[in-house]
Amino acid sequence: DTYQNLNETIIGQPVDILPVLQESASSNHSFSEKWINKLQNCVDKQTSLLKQIPFSDLQVFNTIMNSLPQNCILHLGNSSPVRYGQLFDLSICKSVYSNRGVSGIDGCLSTASGYASESSDLNIVILGDLSFLYDSNGLWNRNLSPNLRIVVINNGGGGIFSLISNNSDQPFFKEYIETNHPVKIEKLAEAYGIDYYFCDNQTKLEATFRSFLQSENNGPSILEIKTSKECNSEIYHDFIKNIKQ
Repeated sequence: DTYQNLNETIIGQPVDILPVLQESASSNHSFSEKWINKLQNCVDKQTSLLKQIPFSDLQVFNTIMNSLPQNCILHLGNSSPVRYGQLFDLSICKSVYSNRGVSGIDGCLSTASGYASESSDLNIVILGDLSFLYDSNGLWNRNLSPNLRIVVINNGGGGIFSLISNNSDQPFFKEYIETNHPVKIEKLAEAYGIDYYFCDNQTKLEATFRSFLQSENNGPSILEIKTSKECNSEIYHDFIKNIKQ
């Protein structure tokens, strides 16, 4: 009971219990209908809300997820990207992966790079700026595949902590929790000889993303998307609250 919220316990062997649950769910058509109706209501409300929100991390994910090519391989960084990614229908992707390192973010880029090197499909990895910087040495690899596309959502630090923490207004938060950084991602791309794209508003993102995916250079490409961290947390929480209502 990880979250200390269970109020009933079923004692028994899975092999005995699961068939009973399956039979119950199959015979209870009203439950299925309620679930499907609830899901559709949420999808309809989400579609409506996403038309109204300004340029932000959430709007960036909305744009990207609705622009993914058929049967691509999607790799999600395991902090904010996973939380945002789960809000969207990813069935257009052939597979969706997420690397979980010892400290969470370590190894995300290296794992995606290694997978892409043995894949014939287009591989798209979406990372936050800290995840990208933490594992940027993953680009120090002579066998990087030209079918790798790296999206870096740069909100100037660990934006995940504003989503899950109630301490974002504390004086220590920006320096020790969010971990702001002065690194210029364009310079890193140049150092590794990787094609670089940049956008910082909705119009640029829509115009750039397709070109970024279709890049025909002899190696991978990086797209840096600059967002304002001041509004991301508020937009995310308002969005979730409105969906729940």
